[in-house]
Amino acid sequence: MTSVLYDTVISPFYDRLVCIWPHWVHPNALTLGGGIACTWSLVAMHRGDWTAAFVCYTIYHMLDNMDGKQARRTGKTSRVGHVLDHAIDGSVGVAASVHAMTLALFHFPEMELLALRWVLAARARARPPRAPATRVP
Repeated sequence: MTSVLYDTVISPFYDRLVCIWPHWVHPNALTLGGGIACTWSLVAMHRGDWTAAFVCYTIYHMLDNMDGKQARRTGKTSRVGHVLDHAIDGSVGVAASVHAMTLALFHFPEMELLALRWVLAARARARPPRAPATRVP
């Protein structure tokens, strides 16, 4: 499920922008580059350098939107790439968003741990329970 803004503006923009990458650039390289940029964004936020945090998070956002498009364009889609993309989005992407929001809304860095625990608990509740392993006698 996507928004009207994503469908009409953002996705077509990245459809054109992904053409700057040569076909030999692997989509997982874009994914890892985005994860590194997002990590640097977290470091910059922690130091209070909001300009660098904005630039790094924007790079993360751009690479995150282009990695799947590059994979489909080059025919290099894979389960590993899919899992890697979601792992980076679900770890550093969520951590950077939570960090920025807690500082912006509460001006209270300790609130970040509480908010991060809440997000992780909500994600854990959203997963279906695993069936218990059965032993063979």
